[in-house]
Amino acid sequence: MSLLKNDNPDQRISMDINLYVENVHTLAIGLLNAFASLLSYVIALWSLSGIIRIKITQHFSFDIKGSMVWAVLIYNGLAKQNSEIQFLYLPNARFLQIKELIVRLSLKIGQDNG
Repeated sequence: MSLLKNDNPDQRISMDINLYVENVHTLAIGLLNAFASLLSYVIALWSLSGIIRIKITQHFSFDIKGSMVWAVLIYNGLAKQNSEIQFLYLPNARFLQIKELIVRLSLKIGQDNG
């Protein structure tokens, strides 16, 4: 008795190739869709954003075009750094929670016995 529907190795290889091609096609379409969405978002945001003029001295200033796009990039970069910093503190927080649980359990056991 066979557990597989197709015992022929050629048929199994053919089925695997079909699954591989379907997965590659799905990933390629998803990548194309994500890139088109990103491009349209950046174009719309660039056209809606104005110019920020930063004046350093009386005679020296520079303009930042597409300021909303740069603001989004800076915001996402800072948010990513913040999330990575919080991720670094997670094991320490878990250790402190376990330590507090041990202290509470010892106090509870002491109250029950005393």
